[in-house]
Amino acid sequence: MDDWVERHMEICRAITDKSDCLHEKNSVVVIKNDTMLLGVPNGRLTGVLSCNMAGQECMKDKYHHTDLCRGSDAISRLFVKASRQGITLDGVTIFTTTTPTQANIKMVAEAGVKRIVYDGDELDFCAMEVADLSDLKVTRV
Repeated sequence: MDDWVERHMEICRAITDKSDCLHEKNSVVVIKNDTMLLGVPNGRLTGVLSCNMAGQECMKDKYHHTDLCRGSDAISRLFVKASRQGITLDGVTIFTTTTPTQANIKMVAEAGVKRIVYDGDELDFCAMEVADLSDLKVTRV
């Protein structure tokens, strides 16, 4: 792994500590022209108490169903934060500490992201196919 990738993955890992998720902590960092535009952890929605804050156990763990989660994954939160702050994702590189889902890959490709670097498991076949068809460069570290 080159120094540029490692440096940005380290920043991404540090942002993971800000997550309030009880199930799994992860984050995303957006880089353009070697400048960090945004760093976002997964976690609760704005104005909504996390499971921990509400004194509850993780709904994902309890019911094994992701739709019951009070929070949102880091890549989904990235799109909301970027939109609210007027940040375009066209041509950026995204670093994340988790394996992107097929839905994540679709959103990232549609936004014009040029590369996603992630630390996690292999992408599933469908996610990899979407990345290939959309010319999104995917790098697993």
